[in-house]
Amino acid sequence: MNACRNPAVPPSRRTIRPPTASLPRLRPRRATSMPQGSMTKAITKARTLRMRCVASVSRPSSPSQIISQIMKISTANETTMSMSAPRTRKKKPTGCTSIATASPERTSSVLAVLTDIGTVNQVDADALTDARRAEWARLDELSRARLDGEGVDELIARYRAASADLAELKTSVGESPQGAYVSTILAAARLRLTGASDSVLTQVRRFFVRQLPAALYRVRWETLVIAIAFLAVAVGVAFWVSRDPALVATLGPPGLLEQYAEEDFVSYYTENPAAEFAGMVWTNNAWIAMQCVLFGVTGIWPLYVLVQNAMGIGIAGAVMAAHDRVDVMILYLLPHGLLELTCIFVAAAAGLRIFWAWVAPGHRTRGAALAEEGRALGTVAIGLVFALLLAGLVEGFVTGWSLPWPIKIGIGVAALAVFLVYMLLLGRRAYREGETGDLTEYEAGTPRLVAG
Repeated sequence: MNACRNPAVPPSRRTIRPPTASLPRLRPRRATSMPQGSMTKAITKARTLRMRCVASVSRPSSPSQIISQIMKISTANETTMSMSAPRTRKKKPTGCTSIATASPERTSSVLAVLTDIGTVNQVDADALTDARRAEWARLDELSRARLDGEGVDELIARYRAASADLAELKTSVGESPQGAYVSTILAAARLRLTGASDSVLTQVRRFFVRQLPAALYRVRWETLVIAIAFLAVAVGVAFWVSRDPALVATLGPPGLLEQYAEEDFVSYYTENPAAEFAGMVWTNNAWIAMQCVLFGVTGIWPLYVLVQNAMGIGIAGAVMAAHDRVDVMILYLLPHGLLELTCIFVAAAAGLRIFWAWVAPGHRTRGAALAEEGRALGTVAIGLVFALLLAGLVEGFVTGWSLPWPIKIGIGVAALAVFLVYMLLLGRRAYREGETGDLTEYEAGTPRLVAG
């Protein structure tokens, strides 16, 4: 179908498309005039720039900004003068200021006004300092003193008032010695309100005097139960194996067992230098204790360590009993074994207590209970490192020495007594004062309050 129409006939609906209406677009208005046109537009922009510059200098903040604002005013005046044609200027009555011509008198008057504003602001800052000096001194005093409830309320009120004074100083004069002085006082007051971390010496003292003894005291009964069960397993295994020669024979060849009972058991404590041997047993026992605490959340690892060591001591006792050397074994185990085994019992007790907090959290969530007990009893692993160091020194320098056995056993008993006094007496006092071994509220965060 041919879509072109014949120009000789009138158009029809088939040959033309209906017209589409288009609305006029909004255009921004421009300041134009008949005689000058774009010249008046440039003059209007220059006047707007000059009005903005004058408005911006109403609140000066520094001399450099004042000078830059004056330069903007001068540039705006020069632009207006250059854009205006000489033939369009009209004479003004005397006393009027021309807008299109730069006026030195007007620039000097702006400088005078700005100078007066800076002088007034400085006078206001000095007057404010004289009026608030006593209040700021009181705030500084409260920041350094021990406060009760009323003192804390007064500290908060004066802190707010001093903050308002600092804001006023910043607004009026910007950076000033008065503002720096108030900022220093507010910083000290803020630290008093929000708290600050203690020094390293304070934290170390709190750890060894309060946190660690309290954590050890909390696991005292679990330690006793574990010690009884451990000794029962060790003695039971030794008695059961030593009564049956067939079981003893399964442990190894008779010559090898005899050599172990007669020579190897004793030479184990003297075949290495004392310092090297002490370091070796210390690191080994400390690693076992840390495993019991850190992996105690499984509930299996502490029991595995305890059963393994109990059966090892029981089998060694059976071999020594089969060769009538039980007395030698007891004499070589007592000096260091009293403290060493006690530390292992404490580590296992702490690990199982962490596991029980996860199983039976009580009114707390499982995550919160596990976090609290983990932080509180994790200190036990650190504290036992030092206790096992003492046990290692006894094993390396006392057990293998050629000293009378009463002295050796007495040293071991004294080392155990020091640990028990630290755990029970010092720990009970810290526990009664509310210490649990956990971190402080500032270190651990504010706990969630639970009703009921």
